[in-house]
Amino acid sequence: MMTTGLLTRTILSTTGKPKARTSTRSETAMRLMLGLGRAFIAACLIALGVQHFVYHGYLKGLELLPEWLPLHTAWAYLAGVGLIVAGVCFLSGQKARVAALLLGSAMLLLAIVFHTPLLLQIGGDVGERTRLFETLALCGGVWALGGALPADRGESPALTHLVERLAVAGRLLLAVSMIVFGIAHFQIGAFVASLIPAWIPWHLFWTYFTGIGFFAAGVSFGIGRYMRPLGLLLALMFFLWVVVLHAPRIAHALGNGNEWNSGFVALSMAGCALVLVSVGDRDRT
Repeated sequence: MMTTGLLTRTILSTTGKPKARTSTRSETAMRLMLGLGRAFIAACLIALGVQHFVYHGYLKGLELLPEWLPLHTAWAYLAGVGLIVAGVCFLSGQKARVAALLLGSAMLLLAIVFHTPLLLQIGGDVGERTRLFETLALCGGVWALGGALPADRGESPALTHLVERLAVAGRLLLAVSMIVFGIAHFQIGAFVASLIPAWIPWHLFWTYFTGIGFFAAGVSFGIGRYMRPLGLLLALMFFLWVVVLHAPRIAHALGNGNEWNSGFVALSMAGCALVLVSVGDRDRT
């Protein structure tokens, strides 16, 4: 109940009260997009953090820490605390921009140190590449969220400048990640098609169609243009995946942490896309 209340207050605090004289419908809609994106990301971070305690960090999907890491369980608990604290900061609005800066930086560091060497070693392993860029995409979304949120009271000009610069870097990380995901849909199209529920026709068509959608969104985010329509379509695509693909798989395997992990990642990606929808084309500098 407390988490639900925080989610509701997060969306309402971001959207504010309608003011016909000072706010257009478009501005209100963009505040709603930011509120939803912020809530999606925060809720998923908290859920992923809890999973680090429940499964001691041994999960397939968004893997922040490799299984071979010494004292793996202790590090997993520390990562879980960090994810939960950041999620609460985003929901409450307290030190949210600082939390975005620290969490995004930590995720980037973990991706570079643990995932990149393995990817270089095993070459074209699509699974490992996807895990790397899921981490980078969430890092980018967290940084973009930090830049989209209002500055904290008493925030220093240096911190403000850093958060704004990282927001642009985050958008570019999301752009590259979406293109990489699109490439995967063509490289392993048959496998991706096998994940689509049987009642949906034309599996390969939808696989390649979503691959093209990833390319379009990635290019849009990269050049900083048409981010609102393409970001909204991307968010809708990820959200539909949560409902149509991930929710039934989770329902049939409630004790499978990997299925929950994949669902949380997809919902967080929808949140990242909504953050860029709310930003629009204003951060191209």
